Amino acid sequence: MEGNTELTMDITTWRILIVDDEPDNLNLASDFLEFSGAKTAKAKDGEVGLQMVETFKPNMVLLDLGMPRIDGWEMHRRLRARPELNAMPIVALTAAAMPSDADKVRAAGFDAYITKPFRVKTLLDALTECVKAFTTRPDSIEVSAPISVSAVAKPANGASGASIENVPEVTAKTASQGSQ
Repeated sequence: MEGNTELTMDITTWRILIVDDEPDNLNLASDFLEFSGAKTAKAKDGEVGLQMVETFKPNMVLLDLGMPRIDGWEMHRRLRARPELNAMPIVALTAAAMPSDADKVRAAGFDAYITKPFRVKTLLDALTECVKAFTTRPDSIEVSAPISVSAVAKPANGASGASIENVPEVTAKTASQGSQ
């Protein structure tokens, strides 16, 4: 995609489009990733997300699966139907945490899988691992097994950007948990 920043292990090169209908999750992920050095844009559903792909030119998408209007499954299909976007990781973000749900996400071709509620350290770790897998693979080989994250992970050694060691544990919630 023209104008798109190349994705590297340096978090300051990350342009992440975050698509989620839960405002708290959307803001938490965006604020934390921006604090860590990434650039983000937010969309409240797949329809707005598809428009933002054209204007923001992300090099990674963090995509909630269960949303009104155009859900994450359909947005993923539409993005993958565009060959120029195949070099862009698409990470599923979902409250569905059963092994069969992970299998369904893998079968659909997502590049990584993060379950809600998520912790910010886990989010950054999962995205770092996804970028590592994406940037170190040969161009002719597709990632066949997405990364699954459903538990708290420790930050990757040597991660770029701001330190997350002193960030308080914050957990995103699922839409069914509602505002408290």
